[in-house]
Amino acid sequence: MLKEITAPLLITKGGQRLGVFLAILFGVLLANTFIKLFFNVQNNTVVREAAVISLEDQAITLIQQIPQRHLLGNHIESSSILPITRLPFALIGILQSTSKHISSVIISESGKTGKYYQVGDILSSGIKISDIQSDGVIVNNNDRLEKLPLQRAPLVFQEAPKKAF
Repeated sequence: MLKEITAPLLITKGGQRLGVFLAILFGVLLANTFIKLFFNVQNNTVVREAAVISLEDQAITLIQQIPQRHLLGNHIESSSILPITRLPFALIGILQSTSKHISSVIISESGKTGKYYQVGDILSSGIKISDIQSDGVIVNNNDRLEKLPLQRAPLVFQEAPKKAF
């Protein structure tokens, strides 16, 4: 049956032309497929190289951030090594409790009236209170820990009172 259908295509002029057309069409499609496959492989290579470069950049950035990261958690053991913040805030008072989430502070911004804050509160965009200590507050300033110390007036000692007798 297949022979009866294909015989006129191969014997007649129209059938031969149709056969040649289909062979050329098949060849063009096959060539197109190989070309796309070849260029896609090259594009993937370029994309992979760009991804490797991007990963290298990310790795370098992460390595540079290691000194500022807390490798053993987010606990702030030694705040004495933290830089003093240059933000326009002043720590007016500390109400410290044994429980961190109950402790609160009074912080003034640029000489304005002070407001109450607790751990986790946001002072302004990108600035969050991380810890409240007896001598200051640790703030997270755009992923960089800084200390806002309690400003204390220096002690002034007077002379000992004179005996009345």
